Amino acid sequence: SAQASPQRAALVFGSKISPYLQAAFTSIPNFKYQIATSINNWEQYSLIIIQELDFISAEDIKLLQSALQKGKNVWIIPSANNIKSLGQISGELGKVTLSNWDTTAQIVNKIQINHPVFKQIFSKLDEKTQYPTISGRYKKTQLQQLNEIPIISFRDGQPLLAQYTDQSYSGNLYIM
Repeated sequence: SAQASPQRAALVFGSKISPYLQAAFTSIPNFKYQIATSINNWEQYSLIIIQELDFISAEDIKLLQSALQKGKNVWIIPSANNIKSLGQISGELGKVTLSNWDTTAQIVNKIQINHPVFKQIFSKLDEKTQYPTISGRYKKTQLQQLNEIPIISFRDGQPLLAQYTDQSYSGNLYIM
């Protein structure tokens, strides 16, 4: 349950949309989303989601940098088999270095419910809240010149979802 103004829209860059994203987007009245294999026309979107890409061109990375500089938000959702592409994107956009895919099961234990991503979604979380468990993730090995704000975290302190800010960007980079 979230509110969206008519000008809120997301561009999903990938070959298909996750059923979870589709359910979230269709539940918000007046929210527009588009699935695309190119990000050439990103200007009309406030959020650009990079979903499980196997490859991203240098030209697309430059377009994403331009979008971030102009105040758009970029959200990266990886999969287990796209470390090369994810490494290119995260390294170029946010100077975040990610290592291999870790298949150790991890349990979420903290959600920042006051963060703008979750504002008006959760009223409170208590001891009865069941947090998700994931079966794979990329581990961060290095952060350079970035502000990291964990939004959803695992018990080991590493984020499942984090916001990264950089002085050269007006928008925010989110990496899941």
